[in-house]
Amino acid sequence: MALTLILALLIPFSHRTHNQTACQICHAGTGVRKGFPRPAVCGRCHGVKYPKPVQWTRVNELAEFARFSHARHRKTSCRVCHGPVETRNVLTAEIAFTMKFCRGCHVREKARAECGTCHEAK
Repeated sequence: MALTLILALLIPFSHRTHNQTACQICHAGTGVRKGFPRPAVCGRCHGVKYPKPVQWTRVNELAEFARFSHARHRKTSCRVCHGPVETRNVLTAEIAFTMKFCRGCHVREKARAECGTCHEAK
């Protein structure tokens, strides 16, 4: 139990170490936030039972006035918006989620790019 508690409190997480695991295995969900893995998800592969939730640190944020759905972008590689996270030991917000960035991708991919696609009408 003592070892398990220490692991739960001091998890040095590396995406590089986990680069053979599909993003969706750990980051479930289809909304704005894919979500952080629950301890049980980590335990499935690592065979460790974590006694309490892990305190993950959010790296990317989307402005409150913008709408986004991971489900609608499911054919887009995670790298497009999050960078080459599978090569990183420590994550930072490598790409700013600005209107210029998002709209540029929509125009290149010939996706809807009207204001109402990402912003609610007031």
